[in-house]
Amino acid sequence: MADTGAPWNIPYVESTDLVRDYPTDSLALADAIADGLDAAGGLVAVKTVVKTDTQSSSIAAGGHVAISGLTISHAVADASNKVLLTAQVNGGRGVANVLCACLTAGGVQLNLGDSAGSRRRVAAVNMGDSADDSKMSSVFLQALHTPGSTSSVTYGADIMSDSTATQTYLINRATDDADTGDRARTSSVLTLLEVKV
Repeated sequence: MADTGAPWNIPYVESTDLVRDYPTDSLALADAIADGLDAAGGLVAVKTVVKTDTQSSSIAAGGHVAISGLTISHAVADASNKVLLTAQVNGGRGVANVLCACLTAGGVQLNLGDSAGSRRRVAAVNMGDSADDSKMSSVFLQALHTPGSTSSVTYGADIMSDSTATQTYLINRATDDADTGDRARTSSVLTLLEVKV
C-alpha cells in the first residue's frame, strides 16, 4: 500500500492492492490517518459566550473593569496547547462613544500596546460618532495564549479607561438609551479555540 510521504506518511489504497488485503489495509489506513491528523495538530475545543444584557461601570482615570458575564473557564487538554481568543465588545462612554478594551487570562491583561509616556496602554480602541451619544463603538479583540499547564484558566475581557477623570462606561447600550426605534441594544461575544500544536 502506498503512502503520502513525509511528514505524515498516511497510507492509501491503490488499484493494484489486492482485495483480500482490504480488511487489514483499511484498519491500517484508518489508524494512520488518525495518527497523521494528531501529528498535524488541530482543533481540540471550542467554547463561546454571548453577553446580551447591559453593563454600566464607573471607572477611575486609568482604571479598568471586567465585563460581567463575558468569561469562559477552560483547562487545556495538554500543557503545550494554545488558546486562541476572539471577542467583539460593543458600548462606549458619553458623547465621545470611546470604547477601550482588552482580553484577559486569569486576570492578566493580554496584548496591551507599549508604554509611551502618559498614554493609556490598551489592546483596542474605537471612537464612534463623537457628536451623537445615541451611538456606540465596537472593538474586535484577539489574543493567543499558552497556559503552560492543564489547570483551569478564566478568560474574559476588560473595559479600560481612556480618560483623565472618572467616567461611566457602558456595554451593549449607548449613553442616550431612550426607548425609541432609533436606539439600539447589542450583544458582545467571546470565543475560545483550543489548538493542538
